[in-house]
Amino acid sequence: MNDYIMQIVRACTYVHLSTNGADGYPETRHALRLFGFIEFVTDAATRNKYWRDEYQRFGYGGPDVENFILMRFMPEKYKYYIGVDMKTGEV
Repeated sequence: MNDYIMQIVRACTYVHLSTNGADGYPETRHALRLFGFIEFVTDAATRNKYWRDEYQRFGYGGPDVENFILMRFMPEKYKYYIGVDMKTGEV
């Protein structure tokens, strides 16, 4: 991965992940946002556990090379949208 992009990612450890089933109309949308922290996984056992050989077709050389980035996401809060209604809470 580009070094500049990795600098940005490493500096922004509080992130949100979103799904969006929106069709352009707030009245009929279904969406989920998770807010939390990421950490980079560096231990070999975990990296090997999640490595799949088919990742090689995307340019990753293996679980022990620098360009294979594995991150753990730990959610803290959520927002869930059903139409115009929004639910929030802590995980």
